Amino acid sequence: MATIEKRPTADGNMTYRVKVRMKGHRPQTATFATRSDAKKWSAKIETEIREHRYFPIAASQQHTLSELIDRYSKGHLTRKRVAAQQAQQLHWWQTQLGPVKK
Repeated sequence: MATIEKRPTADGNMTYRVKVRMKGHRPQTATFATRSDAKKWSAKIETEIREHRYFPIAASQQHTLSELIDRYSKGHLTRKRVAAQQAQQLHWWQTQLGPVKK
């Protein structure tokens, strides 16, 4: 469910802050210049969540490349013929960029 809050800005104009809350998901917020834009955005987000098409960006930013390489190595790499060569390449990338997020 979305709530829209009217907020004054420092220069005297008004903005509209929308907060969409749905069970099982983190609250999503955004600010708009018009109420109609705020309503459109909230309807879009609610629909995406209900239809399981909403994937917040923040979830992908919680993992590092190193974690991704480890997961791939354990699940997919063992089934390939070129596993040794790819493991060596992945290890190099992991040492170079492993702790990087995003």
